[in-house]
Amino acid sequence: YLNSFSGTFIVPQSPQLRSIALGDNFFSGSFSWLSGFEALEFLYAQKNFFTGTVPSVMASMSALREIGIAFNYLTGTIPSFLADLAFLTDLYLEANALTGSIPADLAFSALLVVIIDTNFLTGTMDSLVGIGEVLQVSLSENLFTSSIPTRLCEATTIILLTLSSNSFTGSLPSCIGSLELLTNLQLTGNCFSGTLPPSMAGLTAMITFMLGDH
Repeated sequence: YLNSFSGTFIVPQSPQLRSIALGDNFFSGSFSWLSGFEALEFLYAQKNFFTGTVPSVMASMSALREIGIAFNYLTGTIPSFLADLAFLTDLYLEANALTGSIPADLAFSALLVVIIDTNFLTGTMDSLVGIGEVLQVSLSENLFTSSIPTRLCEATTIILLTLSSNSFTGSLPSCIGSLELLTNLQLTGNCFSGTLPPSMAGLTAMITFMLGDH
């Protein structure tokens, strides 16, 4: 963290390696060095200059708990194998150049935190609201469309939902007031319409509530 290392990242080839943290540096190239670490639980490589796609070798890293590869130059899509990582709870992919839609399989994942802002993602958010105990979902500054699915109201553990700067349409689900733990809701810069559901008055844990410019 917080150095000025550059060039290709060189990592000790230890099969016991549990955590790799190299954020806030100037490393570049692909993630070709990320292999042979089946015991790896935590990967933090944000704020570098990595290119290529989300590395497919992660599919064999069944111990992964947190993936932080935000603020790089990654392209391609979000791979569906992420849903098969049974211990993966935190996924940070924001500020890359990812395209495509959110894999439907993520609805069956163990994810608690999904931060994928500032990419070029399209489609709907349906698969994310299906995650059992999700806490944070942040999709701002993408190209998502359609309305917010009523299934969102089943995400009763959610505390943060940011959807700003997309092309979401329609009205807010009438049941949104059931999200009693929600503290941060940001919906600015979309195409929502209609009236606000009366149930929103029941969001008594709210700290940040943004529906327009500030």
